[in-house]
Amino acid sequence: MDLRIHQNTSVFSSTDDKKRGAIGTTTIVPYCINQIHGWINPYSAVHTDLTQEDINLMCEALWNSVNNANTRSKSNQNSLLLLQIVYQKPTDKLYGLDKLIKLISDKQGEQLRSSEDYTLDFSGINQATSVDKVLQVNFYTENQQWKEELEKIEKFSLMLLV
Repeated sequence: MDLRIHQNTSVFSSTDDKKRGAIGTTTIVPYCINQIHGWINPYSAVHTDLTQEDINLMCEALWNSVNNANTRSKSNQNSLLLLQIVYQKPTDKLYGLDKLIKLISDKQGEQLRSSEDYTLDFSGINQATSVDKVLQVNFYTENQQWKEELEKIEKFSLMLLV
């Protein structure tokens, strides 16, 4: 990954005795896709009386927190896809899910600048979630093409975020 140095100016004083501002540098990544994943601990859930409403609120917060984190280092970040895998038993897990959705594009590296520059291949996650221990997969996306593809997969259901 080629990190870019970006110069910016500010009206902030560089020291107490200097009032004219300063030039700073920041390292930026022009475009990237970040994955965030986690599990609900079934033992903690029992002790905290976790409800489905709590889980729905957490999913909504996960989606919105990325979209609303508007700081210099996080400007223009957007949530792309949220998946919630519901298991037959709360102690079940599928591992390696981060490698099951493939990015397909004719563009390479820094040519990728938006989700319009690629498609996603969901065949790996489709196969992995077809096992008996997966009850269903709830998903949310605002990408119409991905939504249509995911709705065709058995066990996948569009979740509604409030």
